[in-house]
Amino acid sequence: MQNIRYSIYRGEPSKDFYMWFCGFTYGEGCFHITSTGDKYFVFKFIIDLHVDDSPALEFIQKTLGLGKVIMTDKGRKSRFIVQSQKEIMEIIKIFSLYPLQSIKFINFIKFKEAFELYVSYNSTNCREDLNQKINEFRSTMNRGITDYLMPEGKIYQITPHWLLGFIEGEASFAVIKTKLRLVFNIAQSGVDSALLEAIRDYFHSFKGVNQGRYADNLVANISIYTQPPLASPEVRITKPEGKLYIYNLDFFNDHLIPWLDSLTWHTKKEKDYQDFKSILKLKSMGLHHTEEGVRVINLILRQMNSRRLSTIISIKSIGRFYMFK
Repeated sequence: MQNIRYSIYRGEPSKDFYMWFCGFTYGEGCFHITSTGDKYFVFKFIIDLHVDDSPALEFIQKTLGLGKVIMTDKGRKSRFIVQSQKEIMEIIKIFSLYPLQSIKFINFIKFKEAFELYVSYNSTNCREDLNQKINEFRSTMNRGITDYLMPEGKIYQITPHWLLGFIEGEASFAVIKTKLRLVFNIAQSGVDSALLEAIRDYFHSFKGVNQGRYADNLVANISIYTQPPLASPEVRITKPEGKLYIYNLDFFNDHLIPWLDSLTWHTKKEKDYQDFKSILKLKSMGLHHTEEGVRVINLILRQMNSRRLSTIISIKSIGRFYMFK
């Protein structure tokens, strides 16, 4: 196999952007190999989001200078797609310099090896052999992956911008309505428990977390389960799932909120975060014990997460900052 040379020919985005992009790709990006007839394969890097997040994909496209953004699913979704060989080489260069984590890293390595095999191939005598090898890569990627073993020496690198990108793709800011309990959580396949542990350790490394009122409790907890919470006994999932969750209001106020406020968001997830902050503020002021406070919190909950999507229902954003004067 000839040596494939990768080069980034555009003006370089910042390292912070690349780290954010890697974290976001972990949650939302996909590497695909499709066949066109018996002889040719197309290699694709894709990020699919709700149409409301089209600005985020346009930001990625313009910053990278790669790919294009198109509408799919009758205008309900937006897709960033890179598929020319020249631009796929750029994507491979990026994720070689800024490695992905866990399962997504395994998929990327298979994608990269298959691509290099395909573009290096210059013989017409063993086309069937080439096709077989590419198809073997395809069959063990994404849903076909069964070997989750990380390469020896592979470590998890959790940085602020990587984690923000990951949060924008994977995390949830929620409120348990019955008790108005705020929850920050990240759900992943159980095979990614090591990554959840690395993220937990990152949160625990915040200055002062292991002292004083935090000392007796883990700020971020992880649970691995084989049955979805609140599901009926006969419901089972095919693979264990894991969840990192945080309930600690002191940690929210003293650490998580200041940290997230110091970073630049790029998706609509920031709106859920801002609503989460508003409810936290109302609770910190004790207004959740008042009829008016509960009314305002419920109004906020009506527009959080999937309830704010333009394809579901249009809810006028409520004014609530007067509550904080």
